[in-house]
Amino acid sequence: MVKARDTARAAGRRVSFTLSDTFCVERHHDDFRELASGGVDLLFANEAELKALHKTDDFDTAATAQRGACEISVVTRSEKGAVVLTKDDYIEVPAQLTGRIVDTTGAGDLFAAGFLAGIQDDRPLRDCAVLGTVAAGEVISHFGARPQTDLKALGQAVRHYYATTGKPVTYEYCLFSGVNDTVEDARNLARIASWAPCKVNLIMYNPVEGTDFRSSDEPTLDAFIGELVRRRVRVTVRRSRGQDIDAACGQLAGAENG
Repeated sequence: MVKARDTARAAGRRVSFTLSDTFCVERHHDDFRELASGGVDLLFANEAELKALHKTDDFDTAATAQRGACEISVVTRSEKGAVVLTKDDYIEVPAQLTGRIVDTTGAGDLFAAGFLAGIQDDRPLRDCAVLGTVAAGEVISHFGARPQTDLKALGQAVRHYYATTGKPVTYEYCLFSGVNDTVEDARNLARIASWAPCKVNLIMYNPVEGTDFRSSDEPTLDAFIGELVRRRVRVTVRRSRGQDIDAACGQLAGAENG
């Protein structure tokens, strides 16, 4: 491992490493601790592995000890989502479930794949973590570690549909407070919307008793809409009464006519 790392760094490459398993951490503790303390550029671990690395039962203590130890440390926390640690940042993102949990095999690998894809695209660390949680959330919804939702294929299908029908695509996007309603989420949605002419229908979540989900407040909604409008995405908002209204129609007119 050390030889491979040194070879990669000599070639000007960044190195990522995963702690793999608590058994491995405990058996090779000193070597893993050295790697996690600047021996690699990007460290992946789950909560149990990080606690084992820093010999503590408290996550906050382990996170504090790891923060700044290497350039980027990423910790997955099952249903609690993930945490990204750097010298200056502590970034939390929620779990992204796309269906019921069927098989957790491959979740960590798919999380790392999504995160590294974001790093490769030079995305903000929060976006990278969201990509990781989405990938992990998808893979645990079925048996086997191969994703069944192919965004590349979806993009091709959307473009083909518009090319053959001339009709724009409509995306239905339900907003949940603190889950998928940030300006960064709007930017990610705008990237998907750029595949072909479309309309995005934002659906305001109607809270249900017995769940922790909440609807986004008006300032958050306005910021989300504003980001989409700035990126020339046509937007409507569906509220709980079932009425569709044009969102920021004056801005939309300017965006569409500009």
